[in-house]
Amino acid sequence: MKTRLSRTNYPHVPCTHPDPLIKQLFDIIDDRKLSFRSICRVAKIDNQTLERIRYREHLPNYATLKKIAETIGYQLTLEKTHV
Repeated sequence: MKTRLSRTNYPHVPCTHPDPLIKQLFDIIDDRKLSFRSICRVAKIDNQTLERIRYREHLPNYATLKKIAETIGYQLTLEKTHV
């Protein structure tokens, strides 16, 4: 059974994380107005961890980023650049 993520009204504070992948994840979360609580419940991560990532206090590992992305309906991929 898939858990539906809830929408909440919360003050919008744009993510200013320097990593473009992390910023994009939080832009998606903001655009869809998903609550941190519902994301954390489904991804089985601590709410404070998600907040610390957003406000640049913590750099997440791959497993945590993957859980967040999959919870909001995305997957992480690598793309070859033209170097």
